Amino acid sequence: MKSSIHHVPGNKVVHTVAHNHSDQPQTQGGGVSVITKTSKAPSFLEQTITKFQVILFDSDNPDSVYAPGDYVKGQIILHVKNPLDLQFIEVVVKGEGVISWGHSSARLENYVFKRTFMAGSPDNSVITVLHPGRYATAFQYHLPTDIPSSTDYVAPLDKFSFHIGYAVEARICDYAMTKVTKGKRFLRQQVRILQEDSHPFVIQRPFSITDLPGAFTPIQHVDVLTSSILKPLKSNDGVVKLQLHRSAYSVGDSIILHIEINAKTNKPPVRGKIDLEQKVTTVNPMRTFVADIAGIEENLLTRHRRDSEVMTAAGVHISRYEFALELPRNLLPSHLPGCKLITVTYTLKARVDFAGSGGQWSAKVPLQIAPETTRRDSASSSSTVSQTFFRRPSLTFHNANNHHDGLFNSLPRPSLTPSSSSSYQHRSNSLPRPSQGSVSYDYSSFSMPRPRRDEDLISNHSRNKVRTKYKSSLFKK
Repeated sequence: MKSSIHHVPGNKVVHTVAHNHSDQPQTQGGGVSVITKTSKAPSFLEQTITKFQVILFDSDNPDSVYAPGDYVKGQIILHVKNPLDLQFIEVVVKGEGVISWGHSSARLENYVFKRTFMAGSPDNSVITVLHPGRYATAFQYHLPTDIPSSTDYVAPLDKFSFHIGYAVEARICDYAMTKVTKGKRFLRQQVRILQEDSHPFVIQRPFSITDLPGAFTPIQHVDVLTSSILKPLKSNDGVVKLQLHRSAYSVGDSIILHIEINAKTNKPPVRGKIDLEQKVTTVNPMRTFVADIAGIEENLLTRHRRDSEVMTAAGVHISRYEFALELPRNLLPSHLPGCKLITVTYTLKARVDFAGSGGQWSAKVPLQIAPETTRRDSASSSSTVSQTFFRRPSLTFHNANNHHDGLFNSLPRPSLTPSSSSSYQHRSNSLPRPSQGSVSYDYSSFSMPRPRRDEDLISNHSRNKVRTKYKSSLFKK
C-alpha cells in the first residue's frame, strides 16, 4: 500500500493513506505512529451534480401508497454547479415481480415499464450541454388497473423468496457507445449511468374478503372412527366432527376450530395439533414448495375445554375442544390478482392423539387466505409491503436500444432544435402523442412555466455531432 510520510514535532510519524484495513497503530524508528484517513477527493461528477433527486408528492397520499388506476405525481430536481455534457436524462416507472429459489435461479415478471426522456435523446445524435443552475420538472403517470399489490415475502427456512415492487427512477446518462454484437447483424446501443435516484412506492389493491367465492360458507368435516383408527372401541363406531365458521380468512386473523369427539372407548384424547400448510407452485419452470407456516399443539388432558366432557347413558364419551390459530401477517395470500408467477394454496391440518395405543385421527380441509383489506402506512408496514429492491450500482450499463418516448403523455415537454436566433422554444404542435392502445390525456389544462431568462442556441459540429447549448427540457425554478 502506498503512503506518504510526514514528520511532525515530538518524534511522531504521520502516515497518510488512501485506504486502511487495520485500526492498529504502526511504529517506525521507536516513535509513535498515528494513521489518519484522508477523505476521498470528490470526483468531477460530485463537483458538478450537487443534487439529483426524485420526489413523489400528493397532498392526500404523503406515504406513497397507491391503488391500481391512481396517478403517480412527482418532480425531478437537479442542481448543476459546472457545465455538464450528457446524452439524455430519463425517467422510468418500473414494477417487477421476482421469485428466486437460490443464488442463481430466479424468475422475473414485468408489470410496469414506462419511460420518457426529459432531456436529450438515446439515439446518439445530439449531445446536450447543461449549464450551471437549479432545474426541476414535474411528471405524472397513470397506473394500470391490472397490476398486483406490493409484496416482499421470504418462505420458512429460506426455501424461496417472492418480491413485487414499484419505483420511479431518474437517470443521467453519458454518451451512447455503439457496440457490435457477435453473431448478429445489428448494432446495440449502450449508455453509462452517471447519476441516478429512485423513489419506491407501494401498490395496495382494494380487496374485500367477500370477493372470494364461498368465503363465509361454514366448513363441517365428519369422520367415522372405526376400530382400525381408535383402539379399542367397545361397541359401535365413534364420530369426530371438525367445524369452522367460514372458509376464508384474512392475514392476521384468528382461525377458530371446533372439534367434537363421540366415542365409546377407555382411551381419551391426550394431544391435539393444528397446522396451516402452505403450498406454492411456480410456473415455467414448475416447482413446488410445501411448508407448515403456523401451528399450535396442546395437551387435551389439562387444557380448558369449551364444554365439560359428557357421558351418555349408553357409555359414549362426548368431548368438545376449541382451538385458536393466529395467522401471521407476513403471509402470501391465496388470491393474487395480476400475478402469474406463482399459485398459492393453504390447507388446515388437524390431528388428535389418543392415550396409550388408542390410535390417531387426522383430517385436512382447504382454506383461502385473503390479503389485508385496508391500506397500510409505507413507513410502518410489515414485510408484506414492498421494499426498495431496484438497486443499480453507479456507472453501470443498460440497453437503451428499445426505448419508448412520450410515455408521460400527460406532461408535454418542449421541442428544442438548434437555432442561431431563438432560445428556449416550446412547440405545442410537436407534443408526443399516446401510442395506439394507450391512455390519452388532455393537454389543454397544462401550462409549461417559462425559464427565467433566454439562452442563445448555438451549434458546434465537433466529433461529427451536433452539440446543442440550451437549458434542456428541464425548466428552471
